[in-house]
Amino acid sequence: DCKGLEGEQWRIIKSWPAALEYIVRVLNAALMQPKQNRVAKVLNTLQLQLLKQNSRTCSMFTTNNVSEAAKEPVRLLLNLASQVAKVKKSPDKLFCVLYMHRALYDAIPTLSRVFGEEFVKKETEGVFGALKDSSLEIIRELKVLVQTYSPKKVPMEGCILTVTGYLMKYIRLLVNHIGSLDMILCTSQDNDLLTIEGVNPTGRLATGLIADLESVLKEKSSIYASEPGLQSLFLMNNAHFILQEVEESDVRLMVGAEWIKKRCYHIEQYKTDYLSSSWKQVVHHLETATSTSPPKRRRNNFLKIFYSTPSSLKSFESALNKTCKSQMHWKVPSPVLRIELRIHVIQYVVQAYRAYWEGLEESERSDLKDLEPDLKSKLNELFEG
Repeated sequence: DCKGLEGEQWRIIKSWPAALEYIVRVLNAALMQPKQNRVAKVLNTLQLQLLKQNSRTCSMFTTNNVSEAAKEPVRLLLNLASQVAKVKKSPDKLFCVLYMHRALYDAIPTLSRVFGEEFVKKETEGVFGALKDSSLEIIRELKVLVQTYSPKKVPMEGCILTVTGYLMKYIRLLVNHIGSLDMILCTSQDNDLLTIEGVNPTGRLATGLIADLESVLKEKSSIYASEPGLQSLFLMNNAHFILQEVEESDVRLMVGAEWIKKRCYHIEQYKTDYLSSSWKQVVHHLETATSTSPPKRRRNNFLKIFYSTPSSLKSFESALNKTCKSQMHWKVPSPVLRIELRIHVIQYVVQAYRAYWEGLEESERSDLKDLEPDLKSKLNELFEG
């Protein structure tokens, strides 16, 4: 019953390709000529011995008898594949369908030799069509699920969304089915599942799914808009995870070098946006002081005798502590990206501090403690979550 295929039954159905392969191996053995295989020679000798003992039993062991006996199991398997193709579409069923499609495609040459092309065409044409249609419907369902994804809980530390991890694992599994998927996608009448990027149909499907995911990530990132920098950090984390999953698998061969180059550029843009939105206002106090001419700076220092205003360094320290405190719970899961981002932040902040420090007169420096070691230590604690 195609409406009741759940749980334990699916685990049994996953053995379908192995069952068909077993029948094909039996048929190939039956077709094999004795002179082509030493084992077959032994079997032939055994057959002669059996013939002497029981001619009736041995006469049943013929290629024709084996072929006829195999017809019913083959028909049953093909019927089961047709039933599976009718099951309610969900992404996890795709791989079962693709394994069936591949196994059946590989079995066609043997089945044609044994049963004849007319029998094979009559019995398998509809099954191939059903498996193809089922695969396309499942992929469309997957696209809809990605495009309409709405997380129950958004990670407030700017981490990776559940859908990002799920989809990239899914795409990595698609690599194992390039042969069947390319065949199915190439014969599809509509191209709504494919983008213009990708070196083959499966690659174009993968880039299309990732593009859907990127649109969702862009939309969901607005949740973080109230906290400067967190929106860019969220997009950076997810973009880096996607790129990492692609580069560490054969998916990179499907999407192409140009696609990877674009994603590397996007990640660098997110880093720049993060620095600008999070740390620009922190170093602004020092940059303003650095750009002030010495006479004007002396005049400002003189006026501070009469007006109690915080120094540029004090304002910088206050802004730095406030930003570090607000970002202390933010997380960058990738150790590589975490180190890279820390280096960027440290360079950005320390460079502004050094420019300010070097612009001070000798007498002013002697009255101030060099904060650079403390700055580096504090910034190295970021992004642990």
